[in-house]
This record gives sequence, C-alpha cells and structure tokens, in this order.
Amino acid sequence: MSGSHEYPFIKEGQPGSELYTFVVKADDLVSFAKVERFNETEEGVQRMLNIGHVEQLAEFMRRPDATLPEPILGDLRGPWAIDEAKHVLRRQDKSTLLIDDGQHCFAALHLLTAEERGK
Repeated sequence: MSGSHEYPFIKEGQPGSELYTFVVKADDLVSFAKVERFNETEEGVQRMLNIGHVEQLAEFMRRPDATLPEPILGDLRGPWAIDEAKHVLRRQDKSTLLIDDGQHCFAALHLLTAEERGK
C-alpha cells in the first residue's frame, strides 16, 4: 500500500479518553490490523486463540445473511492523522490497529477468500 486511506469517523469518549468509531472493509482491515497475545509480546492483551471458534465464525461469515453485531476494538498505532474538522481518520503506510477485542472475528477473516471478505 502506498499513500493513505481515509475513514469517516464518529468521536465519543470522556475527558482524556477518545473513541473513534469507523468502518473498514474486511480486506483493508486484514492488511493493517494485528493481534498481540499475553506472554508473546510486551503489549500483548489477547488470550490464546480458540481455533474451533474461529472456524465456526468463518463458516457463519460465509452465509449471505450474516451480520456480526460486535465491533472489533483496538488501539490506533503509528502515523494516523486525525482531521477533527472533517471527521476523517487517515491511515498511512505504517499505521496499524492493535486489536484489543475481536481477535476471533479478525482471525476468521483470514480463513475467508478475498471474494468472501468482499461481500
């Protein structure tokens, strides 16, 4: 990837804590998000992955009527630009999302083909 990608956002939060809600296509998400686990990295927050659960989620995601009501949550890392006036996040080449919650859904995306992720 070169350049930047833009994501319109809604900002929520409390003083000292901001939460940006934005939508990312699945193919885009798998290109820049990552998971770090306890005891594997210094910043790891995720438990071990349950492969059976991941496979069930991937199978569910293949259904034409699949809707996942839970978001994937994470910390923005690297050179993200936040345009408060236009309500747009800009992701640069080395920007990442470190996943805090939703590791199983994220892992299930990797089991889908690019065509399946695009639906």
